[in-house]
Amino acid sequence: MSQQRVILSDETLNRYGYWILTSGLQLDAFLKNPVMLYMHFRDEGTPEWCDYKAIGYWDDIKIEGNVLSAIPVFDKVDDLSKTIAAKY
Repeated sequence: MSQQRVILSDETLNRYGYWILTSGLQLDAFLKNPVMLYMHFRDEGTPEWCDYKAIGYWDDIKIEGNVLSAIPVFDKVDDLSKTIAAKY
């Protein structure tokens, strides 16, 4: 099954009432380690999912016009990443 590209960010107004200018994105650190996190969980001890935060990585990351997009690659090494990959 081929993965479909996902829009990570664009310049539309978000639900918080602001927008991110794509031209201002600084991706150097992200491109070195493009880990895909479940729901942006980064803190230790998230009660709902314990230690399961990383569910894969982002591949073929690119900016086209005002859109940042990538292809998700799920690691499928634990139940959470398998579940999210199946739903995707």
